[in-house]
Amino acid sequence: MSATLHAGLVFVRSICVEWLAHESFSRSELRELCIGALFGALHAVGGVQRS
Repeated sequence: MSATLHAGLVFVRSICVEWLAHESFSRSELRELCIGALFGALHAVGGVQRS
């Protein structure tokens, strides 16, 4: 479980750095992407679903 969550957080960090460097999508899109990635990681390890 911790490896999956760690990978999700690494993805979020990477996409945030990409956004800061290039702003190739909106802040709202960034937020939704990060939330989706974290919920996806949580779902993969424990069945948590986004409501």
